Amino acid sequence: MIGFETILEGLVAVLLLATIVYAILLNRKLNALRQGRSQFEDLVKDLNQAIARAEEGTGAFRKLSEGSAQRLEETVREARALREELGRLVHRGAALADELSGVVKQHPRPSAARPLFPDRGEAADFGAGEEGELPLETREKLRRLIDTLR
Repeated sequence: MIGFETILEGLVAVLLLATIVYAILLNRKLNALRQGRSQFEDLVKDLNQAIARAEEGTGAFRKLSEGSAQRLEETVREARALREELGRLVHRGAALADELSGVVKQHPRPSAARPLFPDRGEAADFGAGEEGELPLETREKLRRLIDTLR
């Protein structure tokens, strides 16, 4: 019969053979892991570069938006100033129009029946003097109105 030592040596040989097969499989998996690691490192490098470009783009966008915001703020400020000035001009124009309507009421339009130049048959102009001119006070008020509207 086969001795105990022979059975034990056969068992150790089978276990050694299983260990060798397992080591070979493990080596293959480690090589695949190492290859995957290098690919992963390349991926991490690419990701770092993409992050750096994104940070640069974000910085440029921030500068651009700040510049646009400043220009927009200046434009709004100018628009507000123009709106206030236009409001003052409208107010002054309304006051001058009221003043002129008072002048018109003081100098009513002469009737067309009273000709300015009887020999030509032309009617008198509103508030006109002897030569077809407006009274001095009315001309001055009109001149001031025109000056303020400029």
